[in-house]
Amino acid sequence: MDSTGAPDQPFRFGARTWRGLLAQAGVIAVGACLLALMSALAFGWSEWVLVLGLIFFWATWLLLLGASTEWTIAEHELRRRRWLSRPGSESSIVMTLGPQVEMVHESRLLWRLMPNGPALGAQPWQTQSLVEAMERAGVRINDWRGDWARRNRRLDSLGLLVLWAGLAGCIVMPAFRAQWPGEATATAGLACAGAAVLGLAIDWLPWTMRDSSARHG
Repeated sequence: MDSTGAPDQPFRFGARTWRGLLAQAGVIAVGACLLALMSALAFGWSEWVLVLGLIFFWATWLLLLGASTEWTIAEHELRRRRWLSRPGSESSIVMTLGPQVEMVHESRLLWRLMPNGPALGAQPWQTQSLVEAMERAGVRINDWRGDWARRNRRLDSLGLLVLWAGLAGCIVMPAFRAQWPGEATATAGLACAGAAVLGLAIDWLPWTMRDSSARHG
C-alpha cells in the first residue's frame, strides 16, 4: 500500500512491487512446505511428496497472481492494473468517483462501489487509508459492517478465531491419520468442520441482523 496522505496525491493499495511479489511467493512457499510435511506424515516420505509441494506452489501462485489487482485512486478516478499485466503497463480507468458513488462495507474484507462498481478487497490495516482516500474523492461511505463489528467486538473476534482454527484443523487432520485411531480422527475432523461452520455463521450474522432491522424499520 502506497499513499502519501496528501489530498492531491494518488492513493494506491495492492501495489504490484517486487516486495509484494516476494511476500506473496513466501507465504505460498510456507503453505507448500506445510502441505508436503503433512502428506509425508500421513503417507510416508517419497519423491511424490516434493512434487506435490511444487505443484501446489506454482498453481496457487499463478492463481493468486491472476486474481491480484493494483488499485489507484487519483484525480477522482479509480484505476486498475492487474499483477499479470506486462511490466511498465499503465493502469486503466474503471470509474469516475464523486458524490454519485457510495462505498458499502459488505463483508469483513470486502467493500463495493455502488451503483455498478467493482468490489475492493482491503486488509484491516488498509481500511482507514482506503476510507480516507474515498472521502477525499467525494465518495459516500456506508460502513455498516464495521459499525456492527465495533458494537459486537467480542462476537466478531470469536467468529474469526473459530473460523481459522476450524480451517487449520481440517487441513492438518490428515497428518494424524496414521497416529490416531479411526474414531478419534473422525471425531476431531467433525469438530474442526463444525468450528469452521460456526465461524462462517457468525460472519454472516451481521447480514441477518441488518435484514431484520430493515424489515422492522
